[in-house]
Amino acid sequence: MALQPKTYAFRQNEYAHLNLPDGQQIGFLSQEVDQIFPELTLDTEIATPRPDNPKESLTTTVKTLNY
Repeated sequence: MALQPKTYAFRQNEYAHLNLPDGQQIGFLSQEVDQIFPELTLDTEIATPRPDNPKESLTTTVKTLNY
């Protein structure tokens, strides 16, 4: 009962290189889940080609949930 589902939208403009889905999403915020069930969260590194130099990678760390 401590977890509250949320509606949210990914910040696509800020993280365009991650190809995040658009539109409204429904789920739990990983930062809130981490406080109650830390074993269900991971810090995940995602490497994508740099827009200005595709031979190099751009790494972004995001907190993810293991649903």
